[in-house]
Amino acid sequence: MSSGTRYELATRRKETSLRFRWRWYDTLCLFLPFGWLILLNRHWNAYHKSVLRPAWAWYEFFFFLIPGGFYLSMGLRAVRERLARSPMPAQLPTSCVLCGANCIEDLTPVREYPKRWSEELINVMGERYFRAEYHGLEKIPTHGPVVMMMNHAGMAFPWDFMVLGAKLYERFGSDPGFVLKAPGEKAFTRNRILNYAFPQGWTGTLGGVEATYANFEKIIEHKHPALYAPEGAKGMGKGFHKRYQLQHFHTSFLRLAAQYNVPLVPIVCIGNEYLHPYSYDVKWLAKLLKFPFFGVSPFSIWLLLFPSMLPWSLPAKLRYYVFDPVQLPEQDYSRFTDEDWQKLADSFRADMQKKIDALLVSPARA
Repeated sequence: MSSGTRYELATRRKETSLRFRWRWYDTLCLFLPFGWLILLNRHWNAYHKSVLRPAWAWYEFFFFLIPGGFYLSMGLRAVRERLARSPMPAQLPTSCVLCGANCIEDLTPVREYPKRWSEELINVMGERYFRAEYHGLEKIPTHGPVVMMMNHAGMAFPWDFMVLGAKLYERFGSDPGFVLKAPGEKAFTRNRILNYAFPQGWTGTLGGVEATYANFEKIIEHKHPALYAPEGAKGMGKGFHKRYQLQHFHTSFLRLAAQYNVPLVPIVCIGNEYLHPYSYDVKWLAKLLKFPFFGVSPFSIWLLLFPSMLPWSLPAKLRYYVFDPVQLPEQDYSRFTDEDWQKLADSFRADMQKKIDALLVSPARA
């Protein structure tokens, strides 16, 4: 047997051994509000065994299920990390093929992790828990960069975006060049609480990048599809009473779409406000925790006893509607002022608002 054949067989065995298998206790965690953090970390740990100090070890998961036990897990984790002699290996940047420098491309322990995360975990949650429905996915271009812009709501963990992203991996993931990117608020990607609760590098590995103009431009230059919330954090933090009222649209996605001739695909999600219903922003608490917002509802009191409920949401039925791609007309955008760009963004917001209103009245006619 040649060395090349032996290498291929060894690689296949390694990939097979890394495969995450859904167990009965994963189903239990899915339907326990304080078990979701266990589920997310268990999947991560199955593929990142080289990480000497995972976010949470398996024996710390048990205390997540006991009222107040999370705080004991924090103590165990602090002792474990202090006793660990070697530091946790950080993700190493790779030299980008396109620009020859370190950019939004990361060298992750398992390059296929976003696809496996989508297939083995989020799609299961989308089917069993969120009962997701998809309409018009065939309208999304399969080649080249594209910006998919979707409304945000819920004042909760962005499961509406994650469930859709997982479905896109299921549909287009057979293409090895398909790498979905999701620009997000810096306040989330750099938040100490979230970085403590979730594994190191988790957001970046799954395609999340800070929503800066430079990062957005890199996404388009690399011809990656982008799943984007033009409302930003204000869309998540607008409260249950404004759940279908689109907030101010940023202009970055329009400027880049015009510069690179990128199609824009409007997507509307109905039902995401019930991820965390009857929630309202408490600004002083958001400021204390350094969040852009902090939603408080009748369910929030349980978070004190079970902090592992942080990523949990109610089983809202998520319905996605994809509309025809929009190509900006050819004209001299170099003469556009900031006011002109904002007017254009406002016109997109008004059009999407009409689509939302029509879907709320009659989904069949939209």
